[in-house]
Amino acid sequence: MFARRGPSLVKIRLVVTAKGYSSSEFVFLSFAPGETREIVAKLSPKGLGCITGVAVDLSDSPVAGAKISPRFMGRSYAGDVAQPVVADDSGKFSFDNLRPGDYMLWPEKESDGFSTNWAGWRGQVNLRRVTVAPGGACQEVRLNMGVRGALMRVRAMDEATHEPLLNIQVNFWNAEDPHQGGSITGEPRDVYEFLVPSHTNFILQVRSRGYLPSEPMRVGPLFPSETKDVTVPLQRETTSSPAPSGD
Repeated sequence: MFARRGPSLVKIRLVVTAKGYSSSEFVFLSFAPGETREIVAKLSPKGLGCITGVAVDLSDSPVAGAKISPRFMGRSYAGDVAQPVVADDSGKFSFDNLRPGDYMLWPEKESDGFSTNWAGWRGQVNLRRVTVAPGGACQEVRLNMGVRGALMRVRAMDEATHEPLLNIQVNFWNAEDPHQGGSITGEPRDVYEFLVPSHTNFILQVRSRGYLPSEPMRVGPLFPSETKDVTVPLQRETTSSPAPSGD
């Protein structure tokens, strides 16, 4: 049983939902101040659906251990989020007890070069949209993981002393669309390693506290699984002394 305070002297529309059941709607013209009403909602079971499939690479070979995340495209309710699953050694995966509707499948396995960080970039991973029908047979899909990324290894150093800078931030974005990109930070270390899209051009910029940001650097296109090493010199910020005041 749920108890909830509501406004008085106003029209109220109440919708009761539960995963796997049709919704029930109530309309109340008004409540008197301090009034309590008990509502019993009878919900009819609604058929749930499922998705089964196999994750493959561009050569149509199974990708074992791929993580697949389903995202519901419609209005979601509490408890209505399907959890990601991991494909087995044959690349097979399945989702059960899904609310009917449209889902977008997000695949990734960064250890194999597959990432959704550049989903939507031209020529990269294309997210798969699947419509789940209530009841009946599962929707079967062959999920293409897209293009393997390349590995970027970035170091930064003080331009004057050549001392390594261990605490940096690496920004990169699509050379064709600056709204698409990402940022890499983390525990201070000598080398920052991260996946970047292959077969495309992107812009790289490095920042560190107390230093001017580096000039944007154009990188690519890289081959899938290629490793690219870059060392970026950064110039210290200078603080100008205030001009002496006259008497």
